[in-house]
Amino acid sequence: MVPRFDGIHTGSKLIVNNRGKQLGRRGLIVSGASGTGKSTSITQLGKRFQIEFERRHPGIPDRIPVVYIVTPPDANPKALAMELARFLGLPISSADNSQSLSHTVAAVMRRAGTGLVLVDEIHRLDLTTRKGKDASDQLKYFFDTISATFVYAGLDLDESSLFSGVRGRQIAGRFIPINTRSFAHNTVEAKRDWIKLVATMEHSLRLHKHVPGALVELAPYLHARTGGMIGSLDQLIYEAANDAIADGTEKISKPHLEAVILDIAANNQYEPPGRRSRR
Repeated sequence: MVPRFDGIHTGSKLIVNNRGKQLGRRGLIVSGASGTGKSTSITQLGKRFQIEFERRHPGIPDRIPVVYIVTPPDANPKALAMELARFLGLPISSADNSQSLSHTVAAVMRRAGTGLVLVDEIHRLDLTTRKGKDASDQLKYFFDTISATFVYAGLDLDESSLFSGVRGRQIAGRFIPINTRSFAHNTVEAKRDWIKLVATMEHSLRLHKHVPGALVELAPYLHARTGGMIGSLDQLIYEAANDAIADGTEKISKPHLEAVILDIAANNQYEPPGRRSRR
């Protein structure tokens, strides 16, 4: 299922367009409010790329087509390089200097055929500080030296410092923006999109007695509970499934869903039918 904001479709097209290019590549920036599916979108893009790579290049060992990191708080160049090194399984120590570590990481990614680099929580990069500027330069070094498609995802990036100053203008000139938002439920098309999302999550369940389509039938209720937020929906279904395993029923029922305590934002917008009728 492709989310409504089309991040997977756009990212897949970028990967094809960037293939074989050292110069003129473009990246993707996914921005939106918390819970609107930013991380879900980029990790699904990574999964799709990994599957396609293995299909096109079967039986090739020592390949790392996709690299995924979360931007550490108050990131500096060395911290970013260490996150990449950890993902690649490289030995690192506090004695490693930033430059040598960066060169090693870049060399391994080139040798491993990395074609997609996913950087989550990019809003943690503060380009108004020296440390943030240096970290941005570090990412640009990797962008320039590794022939891969880079995808950044972060919280409300238009309100962050990511596009400020010279470095921010460089990012804006190299990356295509995609904005995420909650799923609406006020048109036939919007309801259809929501049902597709619910069906996709339901399909991933491995409950022995769950009846396929049971959650799809509850799609309006699931939207009311979550406000159309992917993160809240994922939490709701995941916890209900765990409860169904724990009590031995092995299928999700509405009581399972009702028993889940969601995040504050989802709880604040949800009005149970009984509460609405008393108004």
